[in-house]
Amino acid sequence: MRSRSCALSLCGVALAFFLVACSPEPGPSEVPNPDATPLIQLTIFAPTITPLPTVTPELTATPVPPQPVRILLGGSIDTLHPFYATSPDAQTVLGALFVGCVGQDAEGAPIALGCERVPSAENGDAVFVGDGPDRHLQVTFRIRPDWRWTDGVPVSAQDAIYAWQLIMSPEASLRDPLAQSVFSMSALDDRTVVVRFMSAAQARAAAEGALRGDVPFEYFSRLGDYADYAQRERPLAPVNYWAVLRWLPAHLLSDVSPAQQRTGAFAARPVGDGAYEIETVGDGRVVLRPAERPFPLGSPGVSGIEFITGDPSGLAQGDAPFVLSILWPGAPSAATALTPSPILPALNNWCSTWIASRSTTCACARPRRMPLIVQR
Repeated sequence: MRSRSCALSLCGVALAFFLVACSPEPGPSEVPNPDATPLIQLTIFAPTITPLPTVTPELTATPVPPQPVRILLGGSIDTLHPFYATSPDAQTVLGALFVGCVGQDAEGAPIALGCERVPSAENGDAVFVGDGPDRHLQVTFRIRPDWRWTDGVPVSAQDAIYAWQLIMSPEASLRDPLAQSVFSMSALDDRTVVVRFMSAAQARAAAEGALRGDVPFEYFSRLGDYADYAQRERPLAPVNYWAVLRWLPAHLLSDVSPAQQRTGAFAARPVGDGAYEIETVGDGRVVLRPAERPFPLGSPGVSGIEFITGDPSGLAQGDAPFVLSILWPGAPSAATALTPSPILPALNNWCSTWIASRSTTCACARPRRMPLIVQR
């Protein structure tokens, strides 16, 4: 056995030697060169370029700033005191200066302006108080907290009481049936006014000249203004009770006597509660500019208004771009009346939209902002 194992081993060694001897020698190209730089093949991918769409910017209109206007008035201005001005031209100018508590919309319905709301039975600010012959209408007005005169002074309840007492003063030479139907006016606070209209008993007493109160009712009794109340059995309740509250700047007028109101300094250059204030006045012109204090109902639609009376030749001069004529009802070629705009209280609330729309002509009705006060 041992001789056979040795023979197999010798055969394996001989076979291995034979395989080595028969293998070809390696060529030079197959010998690795440790100093050679390896070649790296890069594949470059070129991106597809997609052109971006051309964006055309939208054209934005440049806002046009408010422009001044020049307005030719047909007559003359007698006075600019709101209680004495009777000419349409004077009332037109005053419409840009004074707004008041409650006005009217295009349909004649009352709207709140300088007051927070229109007093009514629904909101509890217009109610009947008392029983029998002493029953009377009581109306509460609430002035807006941001409502101010153009000099910055807040409009107060005392301004309203002062205005009523002025109308009821004999020296003022004013007669206003709506104001005369009021028995008393008082302030609950700086911004709240309570108006009490006459009861049936008070109205009959006024007709007899026997009514006494905070104002001289007997003076108007002698004029016969209460004569129709001699047989009155119902309290006075005017349908336009909401228009009774008016105001004047008491801080500027309290030292002016009623007899001097019509011709005093205030009547020539009044301070109002509207969107505009007087810049200059004289030589047949009244020039208004937007008031410096903010106006609660909105910014004025024009940067200035120049009212011109008399000779219209001056309209050919100046740089104001719009020339406007006011045609009153019945005037030749009168235009159709436009919708009033309470937000722009220029020109008495009833003819202001035409300024914003740059119309050239406007037909206006008489102002309905407050009842006309008739002079004796």
